[in-house]
Amino acid sequence: MSATYELSIGNDGHLIDIAPSPTTGINQSGGGGGGEIHTEWLRELTSASRSAAVLNDLIGRTPTLWYLGERAPTILRPRSRRADLKALHAVRAVAIGPYHRGDRGLAFDDEAKLPFLRYLQDQCGLDVEQYVAALGAARGCFRDEFADDADAVGADWLRDEDKFVKMLLLDSSFVLVFSLMFGKAGRSEVTRERFILYTALAQYADEIKLDLLVLENQTPFAVVKLLAASCRGLKLLSVEELVLGCVDGICPTRARGKAELLLKRLPQLRS
Repeated sequence: MSATYELSIGNDGHLIDIAPSPTTGINQSGGGGGGEIHTEWLRELTSASRSAAVLNDLIGRTPTLWYLGERAPTILRPRSRRADLKALHAVRAVAIGPYHRGDRGLAFDDEAKLPFLRYLQDQCGLDVEQYVAALGAARGCFRDEFADDADAVGADWLRDEDKFVKMLLLDSSFVLVFSLMFGKAGRSEVTRERFILYTALAQYADEIKLDLLVLENQTPFAVVKLLAASCRGLKLLSVEELVLGCVDGICPTRARGKAELLLKRLPQLRS
């Protein structure tokens, strides 16, 4: 039994029915006598490799996308371009990842991150040994997300196996606890430990939010998701929404309000 089907396309209130050609790769023309249309070129035009090549060319010709053309990893240290963009690469309160761990004067160094790890153990049921074992097993994939551009401090943390896993452990603990306390979907239970950590974070909350947006001040998001999954007492619908909710208030609300108003007026503008 042969299957038959029809496609219907709506266009300005008119319905156009299109029956597929029985000849693969060829569209038959109607009664107008236009002849056959060969479409072998369509496969080449829509190939993933060609699309990727064109996209990479666009990245190379677009100055504002320079960081995407450095290499495949998502977390990198653009040292050669920092001179003119210092404000975009300044870390104010906390170093996440290897590249700012040598910075001085940060409020939350590795020692100060330990209570956040302990909080997840005591309040969220984190099995640290199981989590560290999972980090160690996937450390190669996680390391590949950091670019190696001869940064001395970063290279040391990336090269040393123990230091690298320790960094992922402490950084992900800090990011998850901060998100739980300042994200929209965070936990609301009040305990002594939570009160202490929340108060300590609150005085630097704005700086931390900005730090989490710095391009090279990041940890692989999969690490934070793995940590959340390792906390038996933590139930989250979306780790992404939790973490991104922390920086939602930084968005220019005034401009966003204007955009929403414009969208509402679009039907009027079209008429």
